[in-house]
Amino acid sequence: MFNYTMNRDYIISHEIIGNEFSFSPSDFRSLPITEESKTLKEYLSNYKTGVEIGSEAYINKSNIRFLKTNNITSSFLLDTSRVEYAIPNSKAVSPKNGSLLLVKDGGTGGLGEICLYTEDKQFKDYISAGMIELYIKDMTTKTYIMGILKSKHFKEYIDNKTPGGSTIRHSRLLAFGYEIPLPKNEEVKTLVSLMVQNILDKEQQIKVKNEQINSTIKEELEMHSHPEIKMPVSNELLENNFRFDSGLYSPEYKAIKGSVEFYEGGYFNLLDKYNAKRGQNLQVSNIGISIYSNEKKENFYRLVTRENFDKRFIKDIRYLGSNKKLSKLSDISIIMNATGVYAGDTIIFDSNSLPNTITNINQWVIESKNKNNKNDLIYVGCFLGYLSEKCFFEQIKDISNGGMIVLEHLKIIKIPEFPEVLKKEIAAKYHNEIETNKDLTIETYLEKEKERNNILGIWQLNMELFSLKEQLEQLVHDIVYDEDIILEDYL
Repeated sequence: MFNYTMNRDYIISHEIIGNEFSFSPSDFRSLPITEESKTLKEYLSNYKTGVEIGSEAYINKSNIRFLKTNNITSSFLLDTSRVEYAIPNSKAVSPKNGSLLLVKDGGTGGLGEICLYTEDKQFKDYISAGMIELYIKDMTTKTYIMGILKSKHFKEYIDNKTPGGSTIRHSRLLAFGYEIPLPKNEEVKTLVSLMVQNILDKEQQIKVKNEQINSTIKEELEMHSHPEIKMPVSNELLENNFRFDSGLYSPEYKAIKGSVEFYEGGYFNLLDKYNAKRGQNLQVSNIGISIYSNEKKENFYRLVTRENFDKRFIKDIRYLGSNKKLSKLSDISIIMNATGVYAGDTIIFDSNSLPNTITNINQWVIESKNKNNKNDLIYVGCFLGYLSEKCFFEQIKDISNGGMIVLEHLKIIKIPEFPEVLKKEIAAKYHNEIETNKDLTIETYLEKEKERNNILGIWQLNMELFSLKEQLEQLVHDIVYDEDIILEDYL
């Protein structure tokens, strides 16, 4: 995407002097830009840079969250799956609801990421020194700019302008000089804004449906289960192979375990109805030399691992090229992370939407022995996600071997036998497909898409996010290169 300065294959001495006597070729690259453009700073009503609060300000839990650059990802909304908590700090910066948060300091992949900040009234938030809060009043302008800043065009700009030489790179306020490309047709600008708002709504719906799944499970167990929590006795030590991990005897763990064992409808052991195996071993010693890519490549396998998913949602997909025939995911299966701090995180994967996909040996692949009952498998996957949310796996995994979930742990997992109508209701929150909207116009696009988003399952919303983001990237590309844009192609 880069063009050399003034389309020349040489540079002039005064350009070297003006660039602080740099002889690095990257310092003389320039990006193509439309004739019509304004710098990012010209659009800002206000901005603030975050500040650090010091290590002594961190605590395990509070109603104050300290947001860091890793909370801003490829998602358009703030990622709050892992946050730090803090004590009150008079010097800290709290973002305003509806502002944009931009990563100004980061390494490969993180630098230049941006998200929309939406206030959670349960918490007060501070932002770290690695990000800038941007405030733009007009919604259409704000979401148009967000769509542009999410593009490769902006990422290449900020990567080109930010000094290298360290793992964490500091762009300071260089993003303010980025020229926002503007289309000649005002309707194209509106379309970009509407697509971004559609993406934001889909991501929000995924969060809402995840909460609905967890609250439905929680309410059913609370209404129809009455566990007895007692002090640990000798037979529990025997049952746990004489493990003395405090988590196995904590009131929190015993409450979760007991809520299933005392459920009125009964329960079953996970491995009585499901088979579990580890994913593909991708070590060079096993499959030979392979090539990894973040970009889609022809004849490459899709690769989904814990790095790519969180809370029943696939954030992004990597690709792997190998001349070996690898073990692909088939039909509908549960993928559970088996190692480390994220052990137990789960998604339910449908290979019909993402064929030719593999995972790695750090994941458990759990498949139904009864291949015909899709709803049951989705329900079980959702329940395992609920257990993860309740930190169940934190209590059962072996700390001594790096926090791994092994087969012996899967053997003790019990699943409550919810009524069929309830299992179907839970499954529909995750997997529910309806036809795409037809004959959309600029005027009807967002309203109809929001109505449809409200009905779609998490998986379908997830898959449509991938295609919608690809469309948005192509649209920004066409704006930058002044290509002819046919609105109907994007509606």
